[in-house]
Amino acid sequence: MDMYLNETPSIDYMNIHIQEKVSELISQSDDDEDYIKRCYFFVRDEIPHSWDIGVNIVSKTASETLINKTGICWAKSCLLAALLRANGIPSGISYQLLTIAEDDSQGHIIHALNTVFNGDK
Repeated sequence: MDMYLNETPSIDYMNIHIQEKVSELISQSDDDEDYIKRCYFFVRDEIPHSWDIGVNIVSKTASETLINKTGICWAKSCLLAALLRANGIPSGISYQLLTIAEDDSQGHIIHALNTVFNGDK
């Protein structure tokens, strides 16, 4: 389980900006489950996907994603993992292969999303 708690170059949760957001979210949370939800909703609702908003900003780490307030799915997943790991909640990143069009005529893209371990629940 330790590997899902480690800081990495991309999941840089010791960064001061990440730590400040962690403190803010912890102060608003009732328990770990509430904290996980708040982190998820923050990243989902407050950090738009850079493609969706048409910007050329490239966020390569969790802290850059937070500072830039945008990132692709992978960068957003790094941010969510950083917020969770910083609070001792194991989190990883998984990938999905998605079709671009319903009929599969335009090929595929890779999508990143998080996995979270929340105890025995």
